[in-house]
Formats: sequence, structure tokens, C-alpha cells
Amino acid sequence: MTGLMRALAAAADRLDSDADELTRLDALQGDGDLGRTARLIAAALREAAREHTGDIPTLLRACGAKIAATAPSSSGTLVATAFLSAAKAVAAAEGDLVVAGMQGAVDGIQRRGRAAPGDRTMLDALVPALLVLQTSPSDRAGAAEAAEQGIEETRTMEAKLGRARFLAGNAAGEPDPGAVMVGNALAAALRSA
Repeated sequence: MTGLMRALAAAADRLDSDADELTRLDALQGDGDLGRTARLIAAALREAAREHTGDIPTLLRACGAKIAATAPSSSGTLVATAFLSAAKAVAAAEGDLVVAGMQGAVDGIQRRGRAAPGDRTMLDALVPALLVLQTSPSDRAGAAEAAEQGIEETRTMEAKLGRARFLAGNAAGEPDPGAVMVGNALAAALRSA
């Protein structure tokens, strides 16, 4: 359990430290509120961890519920969905819990956001990390690097969803803000565990 608590703390710290850059990136093609959302998600993760008294699925569910209640933007909703979906997957898992949780998170985001890898979204950071973990569940460092590489690859992708697809020219050459938010937080979490 302490590994998960360290991972949540590391993710929260990274969300806070990236907040200003996320605001800048989001303002190029969105409404510029992603930094605020990142800070709200970070606070929700810390609060859920502080109040935690149950098992891993219960903690993941608490994270999702707190994020849903306090960070109601579209990105906040997707991250909350990721945690809630991860909780269900981990509760039913028979194999590696990190792989199960990551798969659940990716599936939840795909269902909720109707996005796919290559659409220039947060999935483009999450899916590469998941693929590494599916092949080698103990390769947390490799998965972190894959998430960061996924962020970089969004620089040349065409946005296919939401406001970003209409304002794509404003962010030419910049990484997708959602991919930056979740990819960096995931990489920090993976390296801390």
C-alpha cells in the first residue's frame, strides 16, 4: 500500500509543478483552465490518500470520487473516470495490479471520451506506458519513459476531438496539454513506486 501512497503523492506534486505550463498549453487551443484542473486533481489525490482506510480499490475509488466532485472540467471528468475504472479493474484482477489498473483507466477514458490512440489526447501518453507494462510488468522506468515519449509524439499529431481540432493551428509543434498532464503525473508515479 505504501507504494501506491508514494505514487499518488508523486503524481500530485508533479501536477502542481506543471500547472502553469498546462495553463499556457491549454490556452493555445482550449479555455486555459487545465492548470487549475491539475491543482484540483492534486488536492483531491492528497485528500483521498489522507482519508484512506481501505484497500487499493477503495483508495482508487476515493480518488476518482474526490476528483469528480472537485475538478468538474472535461479533463477532470476523464481523470476521475480513469481512477474509478482502475478501481473496478483492480478489484477483479488476478494478475499484476498496476497493469490491471492501467488497462481499466485506459478503457474508461476511451469509453467516456470516445477517443483512441492517435487522436492527440491523454491516451497518447497512457497507452504507450500500458504497452510496456503489459510486456514487462516490473519495468516501471520503461513505462515512465514511454509515457514521456508519447507526450512528445503528440507534437506532430492532428487533434481530432473537441475544441482543439478547430484551433489546432494555435498549438502547432506543442504537445497536447492533456497528454502532458496525465503523462507527466503517471511518469512521476511510476518512478516513485
